[in-house]
Amino acid sequence: MIKVFSLLFILDQTTKKLVVWQNLPHQQNPSIPFIIPISIVFLLLLSLWFAKNPKLSLLLILIGGLSNFFDRLTLGYVIDWIYLPFFPHSVFNLADVYITTGLLLTIPTTKNLKSAPPFDHPQIDELKN
Repeated sequence: MIKVFSLLFILDQTTKKLVVWQNLPHQQNPSIPFIIPISIVFLLLLSLWFAKNPKLSLLLILIGGLSNFFDRLTLGYVIDWIYLPFFPHSVFNLADVYITTGLLLTIPTTKNLKSAPPFDHPQIDELKN
């Protein structure tokens, strides 16, 4: 797993550096809304809970998060360079793809979840009567 982690981290960092070095179209994203760190923690917990392969889901989410965090620490911003014409207002990078893929891996298993049994409590039962 460490080899995969290292390879994907290096791939993301290398593509960002190449984009800047080759002066290819890219965008510097200096902002990070407050809700994002909270969302990442919440989604990490969900992926561990629901994923069929939680190691892979967690690995992808962690690589993406750490790579973007590394950019923010070293550069003060994240380099977004992947542009899809059919989503004109979105520009992203490989780290974002890793995070999204890790989260998407959790979706198929949520269909098989059973609902929790009803919560029974003696005091609440008395109120019902």
